[in-house]
Amino acid sequence: MFRQPSRTWEKLLVVAFVLGVFRWTSAPLASFDLWFYLRMGREIVTTQTIPHYTTFLSTADTFSAQYDINPEWGMSVLTYGVYQAFGVSGLRCLKGLLLTWLACMVYSTCRMVGLSPGLAVGWSWLGMAVMHTRFSLRAGLFTDLGLILLVIYLLRIETGRAPNRPAMMFWLFAIWSNFHQGMVSGLMLLGLYWVFGRNTRVRALPALAWAVLGSICRPGGYKVFVFVLEHMQRPIPMKIVVEWRPIEGNWWAGPLGWFCLIGLWAFWRAWRQRRFQLAHLVISLVFLALAFRYVRALGELAPVVTPLVAFAAGHLGRQRRTLQVLAAAAFMAWTWPGISNFSHLPTGGVAYLKAHPTSGRIFNTYAYGGIMAFNNLPPFVHGMTTLYPDSLLIDHNAIIHSPAKRQALMDKYNVTAILMRFPVGGEEEFGKFLRASPEWKLVYLDDTCLVFWRGEPPTPAYQYLAVAGEELTGPGNSSLEADLLRALEVSPEACKPKLLLAELAYHRGEVDRAIKLLETVARNPAFHPIATARLGDLYEAEKQWEKARLAFKESLTTAPNEPRTLFKLARVCLQLERYEEARTAAGKAVRIDPELEITRGLLKGLGGMTPRTVPRRP
Repeated sequence: MFRQPSRTWEKLLVVAFVLGVFRWTSAPLASFDLWFYLRMGREIVTTQTIPHYTTFLSTADTFSAQYDINPEWGMSVLTYGVYQAFGVSGLRCLKGLLLTWLACMVYSTCRMVGLSPGLAVGWSWLGMAVMHTRFSLRAGLFTDLGLILLVIYLLRIETGRAPNRPAMMFWLFAIWSNFHQGMVSGLMLLGLYWVFGRNTRVRALPALAWAVLGSICRPGGYKVFVFVLEHMQRPIPMKIVVEWRPIEGNWWAGPLGWFCLIGLWAFWRAWRQRRFQLAHLVISLVFLALAFRYVRALGELAPVVTPLVAFAAGHLGRQRRTLQVLAAAAFMAWTWPGISNFSHLPTGGVAYLKAHPTSGRIFNTYAYGGIMAFNNLPPFVHGMTTLYPDSLLIDHNAIIHSPAKRQALMDKYNVTAILMRFPVGGEEEFGKFLRASPEWKLVYLDDTCLVFWRGEPPTPAYQYLAVAGEELTGPGNSSLEADLLRALEVSPEACKPKLLLAELAYHRGEVDRAIKLLETVARNPAFHPIATARLGDLYEAEKQWEKARLAFKESLTTAPNEPRTLFKLARVCLQLERYEEARTAAGKAVRIDPELEITRGLLKGLGGMTPRTVPRRP
């Protein structure tokens, strides 16, 4: 049964859990929709009204047919208030605090239903790891918080810890619906309890009625369910927007695979011990099915499925203290996804476009629309696809991916500037088209974005720089170097131009300059593995084997599963006659990427070799 941590080791374990989750979740802001919330919040605070029609787009003046008010106005006011008071650091802290609060409530619920402290920490951590791609300051976070509060309410009634007071649902759903329309998932949960949980103490039907009443207590609330139903039936956002796509096929190899296996075992155990709750199994399966269908629903597994699986597992974890701590540590170490300190916001590109207004429209990468709107640059589209017509999203997608329609659509919308992400990723063909077209000029670049200008540019264009995937390219001559140096004058902190400058310097025989540039780039955590791997390449080419080995090992500290770096490390270790280290590195590279034939051949050659039998390379 649940109790507060009393022994020292329990307190230390919980403190480590809380601090670990906060550090994990307070990484730099990665949500591009956040900037739309801030724009909307500023509008609400300034005008004292909730905008009914303004989309802040250059391409659509009014909301699409099914919406006549912004559905997430509460989130907009909250985030704008925090931003005004504490800036971006305050928003990072708010994100970390809300997600840590969610994790603590999941842990408390696991303890309440009988898990030991060690297993509760480990299981709660795994639940958070499953949803780690949803660690962002978005309105959907309030759906996760609402769901865990709802699950706690239901489980406390089932375990006899709280009286059945259905009217409490009115207040929970009234607040919830003003932050996010995801309160529909809470209604679904209560509905499943009503249908499949008739043997529980929960009076689900009265609770469901109060919840429906609370859900419509919001501006435009009488239309809220029509809004949600019509949005879920819009095929274009479901097809184009990444977060509405199904989960990728390799899910079983990560935390989600173990999460599903442990959940299956827990319900089987409950059935064997005659503690099985059909409602819990059905709810878990429904929310899992939603997560597999829509990536964004992964965020709902931690607050819903994690506590229900803990309830099914029962009073587990009466092992010795050491085993409990080891179990928690194993979960935390295995699922730790790493923390990025790299901000992907196109602040430099937005500043350039503000400083040089264009006569036409700015076409933008989908994710960059929110920060453009916040900076009073009307975007072509932004991430709030619920607010504008599907036809606009279709045209946006066609400009990027349909060469036959591209020119006509850009003429139709009078596109005269483009803010594009960098690395270009799936937009590489579009980037090559722009770079090859005589009417489009590359006028700005940094590590996150590119700006192209149609016609005569306001600043000198880059003549020789080109973009290929994640890299900058161009002819290895002095003209390219001039482009790179000018790019660094505009964006002194940019790392990609320095990487290409280092390559040019090495080919000209300026080894010391190349090393200095790569060491400078390596200080940036986001570029550390790339820069140190290239340092290894340079030292290997110079036959400085030990320095190359140390550089490759340094690269692997931040990118431990990069197969090509592992192969290069094995190759250098072979030169140093460090055969066991070479076998280990090559073997890991093959396990990570079995298709890397060159590594497979090296490993086969190393198979029976010893220091006496391996021939030295000349």
